[in-house]
Amino acid sequence: MLRILTGGLILLGLTFSGVRGELDIAGRLKTFSAINPNDVYRWDKLYSQVQLNFSGRTGDRVGYRADFVARYDYLSDQGATAPRSTGLAIYPAEMYLDYYGKWLDVRIGQQYLFWGRADWVNPTDVFNPWDYTNMSSDIEDYRIPIPAVKASIYPVWGHLEVIYAPRLIPDKLPVPFSPSVADNRLAMGQSGVRFARDLSIVGWSVYGYHGWRKKAELEETILTSDDRIVQVFRFHSLDMVGADFIFTGEKWAFKGEGSFNFSDDRSGDNPTIINDNFFGTFGGDWIPNDKFSLNLQGSVRHYFNYDKASESQRLLQLNLQHFIPVYETTGYSVSNVIRYKVTNFINLQSVAVLNLADRDWFWLPFLSWEMADATHLTLGGLFFDGPTGSDFGNSAGADEVFLQLSTSF
Repeated sequence: MLRILTGGLILLGLTFSGVRGELDIAGRLKTFSAINPNDVYRWDKLYSQVQLNFSGRTGDRVGYRADFVARYDYLSDQGATAPRSTGLAIYPAEMYLDYYGKWLDVRIGQQYLFWGRADWVNPTDVFNPWDYTNMSSDIEDYRIPIPAVKASIYPVWGHLEVIYAPRLIPDKLPVPFSPSVADNRLAMGQSGVRFARDLSIVGWSVYGYHGWRKKAELEETILTSDDRIVQVFRFHSLDMVGADFIFTGEKWAFKGEGSFNFSDDRSGDNPTIINDNFFGTFGGDWIPNDKFSLNLQGSVRHYFNYDKASESQRLLQLNLQHFIPVYETTGYSVSNVIRYKVTNFINLQSVAVLNLADRDWFWLPFLSWEMADATHLTLGGLFFDGPTGSDFGNSAGADEVFLQLSTSF
């Protein structure tokens, strides 16, 4: 409620401050329904929402944006693992102030902060959490904006970006696997810096980040006096240094992105904490015409100071062998994104990721039909599979087939 009130004050103050103030209002209305193909007699999701976007400028130096969502869920709460309860919810999406200077831009407020040049599998994309309970064809559904201050500095030799986010907002995961609430103290803030340089056919960036992993890790299990097992989770810090590059041609692009990630367990002795690791992605885009595009990527993650046999033994000693999986020292994955314009009004898109070691995978295909001006009907699916404890195996059984009707105004 405080954020909504703040957004209203921003709009009122900026809209009426000075004769040069301006305000643009746009919006989007959508209805979304989904069933689980493993249980076709049960609706998983059924909701309608309207999103109003207020944006504008006051003079040459100040701009603003405030997006508010009013969402009504028709389904009743289906237990502890239900994504949300029935009823009306009103909340802000993006909401920020902009300052435009000659060589410095500053953005303050709730915003998206996307790093990296790769597609879907981004080793340096560490700021904005994911909402794995609400995956769909719209990025604002499965990525969560965070409150932050971003300063963009434009010297003649590049682009320097400095970011500070005062609190941790974690990934939203299915309840049995990890909590979705973190301590919001200022001690759990995030900060980062990026320098980028883009020339005619080549671009590159370097990154530095200090903050937190967005998923809590199981630390211990406690057997209570009434024979209940209580799981204790904890969020651990993350320090990252990374880089990316891209070479572009007329119908193709080759790009790569990598990061070194440092955890709380530098020696690798604690099996409940992810070890230091290198995470790299390499691939490219092929765009032969204006109707078709193909992205292919291969990724590798290598853990340092890690021995699979020793890790298994330590988990056994802590009685956590049934809760925390062991993984390979080096793991590989492949991913692709396909976009095809079937007709002037029908578009097909498919996103797929496969982890080779665990054979767990994720697939998001959808078909969008522009049935009228700015009105789209989208039919899609969301599918997961893999062993328990793997990245996508944790969501196995949570598949969806969805239908969405949306219109913009």
